[in-house]
Amino acid sequence: CSTRYYNRHLDTWIDRVGLRDCDLVYANTMNCFFAIDAAKKEKIPSVWNIRESSYEKDTFGKISNAVANRAFKCFQYPYRIVFVARATSDLFEKYNESNNFCLIRNVLAERDIEISLKKPETFPKERFVLLNVGTICKRKAQDEIVSAFEALSSTILKDTALVFLGVKS
Repeated sequence: CSTRYYNRHLDTWIDRVGLRDCDLVYANTMNCFFAIDAAKKEKIPSVWNIRESSYEKDTFGKISNAVANRAFKCFQYPYRIVFVARATSDLFEKYNESNNFCLIRNVLAERDIEISLKKPETFPKERFVLLNVGTICKRKAQDEIVSAFEALSSTILKDTALVFLGVKS
């Protein structure tokens, strides 16, 4: 989209969601950069949770270069930009001009484990499961996990599953 289109729709979105009545804006994923931009415009604190493992302009969708540059400028605005993996945070380090990056790793909540165990057909049959969630790619050195797993004793291996859950890039 063009800058003119973006500005017009940003104002419409601010009105439609009643942003001026909010105390905080939380944006989940890079595509929600417009919410961070809107929060800045309305002087509302924000937190941006970035999960993507790439930062190309295409990550923001079909936008002009001018709007993409504005999206990247949004890295300066939030109180915190939360990453769930150090490797992802490192990808964006060049945008950390405001020193507002932080790492909060995702964890599988105990209640989620209980739900999975109640559905045995969806859970590996091994006694132990080593679960790696996230984009599967060379940059994350997941081959080291496989090598370490293969080095385990045969006693441990017979009761253990190694599961990678994510999109391969």
